[in-house]
Amino acid sequence: MKKKSIKQRSNLFECPGFTLVETMVALVLVLIGVMFVAKITIFTLDSYKKSFLRLTVLQKIQFHTQSLISKSYGSSELNEGKNCKHEHPFEIRWSVYELSPTLKKISISVQYDQLVYRSYFYKSKHINRILSKLPFKLEIPCLSMTTGYQGEA
Repeated sequence: MKKKSIKQRSNLFECPGFTLVETMVALVLVLIGVMFVAKITIFTLDSYKKSFLRLTVLQKIQFHTQSLISKSYGSSELNEGKNCKHEHPFEIRWSVYELSPTLKKISISVQYDQLVYRSYFYKSKHINRILSKLPFKLEIPCLSMTTGYQGEA
């Protein structure tokens, strides 16, 4: 039997494959990628939640604004002063200011936690009468109103 030389013996320990250092570097790169994807997922979910909340608040303010617009000029909800309504977890507030005997300014705000949206419109006693006496029906209920919007994030 032949004895193997030192050169041949060292070839015995050389196996095809990856070294421990290469494996660790690859593992670190994969972990960085996974952490990046997790951060993007968390950011996306947070952004979705904020967007959905903003949409809900805007829907509430629009609904209550339209509700107040549809009330008659002398309605009890449109008497001068401050009003508040709670729809858990939202708080809806509106204030009516009588600018003249025939003109009111209605400011409305919807609040959820730190998110507050405000809007206002004007309601005129005479313009509504004129519109109701027209021989045809107008499809624009805001013709007699001037609306404004302010939001805070």
